[in-house]
Amino acid sequence: LLTKNEKNFYETIRLIAEKLNLNVLTKVRLADIVNVNKNIQSESDEWWDYFKQISQKHVDFVLADKGLSEIHLIIEVDDSSHKRADRIKRDRFVDQVLGNVGIPILHIENVIGLEEKINRLLKNKNNKGSGDVTYGQRKNYYKDSGLRHCGGRPRGIRGQGHAHHRRVHRGRRGGH
Repeated sequence: LLTKNEKNFYETIRLIAEKLNLNVLTKVRLADIVNVNKNIQSESDEWWDYFKQISQKHVDFVLADKGLSEIHLIIEVDDSSHKRADRIKRDRFVDQVLGNVGIPILHIENVIGLEEKINRLLKNKNNKGSGDVTYGQRKNYYKDSGLRHCGGRPRGIRGQGHAHHRRVHRGRRGGH
């Protein structure tokens, strides 16, 4: 499931997460973190346009609380492939989506100073003013689009993500 490089990062991130009483999830689909806005008619052409943007992308690591009810941080390992134009475009899109729904993302090339970087981002997240949208609020929309935060835990953790995805696509192919 993980490359040798990703396994090395995972082990370091796992040790840091244990100190913070957090879980590490790997290769989580962006569509399990953000949903298409509920105000867009389900399975309409517009809905599918937004869904396609998020269903084919995943993030490397997600730090979530032990109850898997809140995402605290996304970590992306930026290897040499992230210097390609298509990856730069993809990274900008993912950063914008996550930023607009209030989930911090950390891009790393190595593990040097990783624990300090994670602690700093989590501290900044926890010190935001009361006017900020919190992670669990379902009304937190991806600005100027049809994407919104799932409300905390990745859907796949509850067993709804991939099964729902297959049902939706089967219905679409069948002309429904």
